[in-house]
Amino acid sequence: MNSIYAKKVIFFILLFTLGFSVYTSVQADVINPEYITSYCPAGKIKKVCTYKTEEPFGKPTIDGCKRYENNLKCDFLIGTGGSFGGSQKYCCEPGFSEEPGFSEENYLISYKIKNFLSLLALTLILELPIFYLFGFRAKKSLLLFTLANVLSVFAFSLTGFWLGGLLFIVIAEIAIIVFEIMFLKKSLKQVSFKKIVRAVLIANIVSAVGGIFVLNFLSSILGFFR
Repeated sequence: MNSIYAKKVIFFILLFTLGFSVYTSVQADVINPEYITSYCPAGKIKKVCTYKTEEPFGKPTIDGCKRYENNLKCDFLIGTGGSFGGSQKYCCEPGFSEEPGFSEENYLISYKIKNFLSLLALTLILELPIFYLFGFRAKKSLLLFTLANVLSVFAFSLTGFWLGGLLFIVIAEIAIIVFEIMFLKKSLKQVSFKKIVRAVLIANIVSAVGGIFVLNFLSSILGFFR
């Protein structure tokens, strides 16, 4: 695949991520950037709920947030919404039970595992095609790139569970890029340093931009990461 064709494919991928931003704008009417990067403090559990209305700004016909907003153990964190519904985040104290047999410890473990696997899957879906387009098509190269992402996403998920905020995401993204470049350069000694840097930078930019819109879409529309 020549470089001109690769650039065209990358352009359409970036155009696709831009389309997600337009779609979420239409769906939500009001875009709140803080909604994406808001975290609960350590020791509290994040709960995401959605509500929908049949009429613009009418009474919710489907309200999954009522059980949180009227509970003394849950504090409202942030929300995003529009004419026909929206999504809200709450921070609930340990011991808050939604269902019979609810276990705080099991919930935290399952939450971290789901968070890690979901972020890893999304990262690989967005980044592997970019890596492939840059000429890394050998099985060894793809496996090493996958391993680098497994390690970086695991570290991000582990620290991101306790930390949060836009500053953390920026620092983490820079650290991930540096780690992946050094890891791949050490493992793929026959490949030029410039080629690795270009591939990792473009892949992570696409992943960061596209990932934000995809996660925002899943959170606001489907109540993902609940």
